[in-house]
Amino acid sequence: MVNYFNPIEKIVLVSQSESRAVLLKDMGLDVIIHPSHIDESQIKSHIPSELVTSLASLKMKSYLNSTYFTTELTALSADTVVCINNTILGKAKDKEEAIKQLNLLSNNTHKVYTGFSLYYKKMIFNNYDVSDVTFERIDKRIIMEYIESEEWIGAAGSYKVNGNFKKYIKKIEGDLNTVVGLPIQKISEIIKSCV
Repeated sequence: MVNYFNPIEKIVLVSQSESRAVLLKDMGLDVIIHPSHIDESQIKSHIPSELVTSLASLKMKSYLNSTYFTTELTALSADTVVCINNTILGKAKDKEEAIKQLNLLSNNTHKVYTGFSLYYKKMIFNNYDVSDVTFERIDKRIIMEYIESEEWIGAAGSYKVNGNFKKYIKKIEGDLNTVVGLPIQKISEIIKSCV
C-alpha cells in the first residue's frame, strides 16, 4: 500500500485498535501505540458526527497532556460509531447487545462515522468522514456462530469490516478505510495541504 501520509514516516496512534494500527503499518509507517484511557461517557451527543469528532479530540487532548507527548511526532486518534435509523451503535457491552445490533444491521443500510484528531506540524485538525454499508440478510444461526467467535468484541456495530463478517456486506459507499476506523483519504488531504 502507498504511504498516503507522505512525508510522515513515524506516527503515534492514540488508539488500541488493531485495525487502525494495521492500516498505518500497511502504508509503511512506523507506528507507536499510546492508547488513551478516557471516560467516553463524558461526551453526550446524539449527533454521530459530533460524537466521534468530540471523542477523537478528547483522546488527542489526553495524549497531548501525557508524559508520552513529543512535539516532533505526528499523532492520530480516532473514534467510530455505527448509525442506523437515527440510533447510534457503539461497541456492544455483551453478547445480547451484539446480537441485537447485528439483527438490526441485517438486510439494511447503515452509516459508519469515524472522527479523527490529527496533531501535525504543531497544529491540531479535527474532522470526520461517513460511509454507507449495506448488509445482505443474515441468518440468525450465522449471527450466533459469529457471536461465539468473539470477533465482535470492541467493534462499533459488533462487526469488523476486515473480519469474517465482511462476506455479508452487499455494498460500501464511501471510503472503506472510514469503515475500518481511519478516514485515510480525508487525513491525507489535510497532510498534503500543510506541505
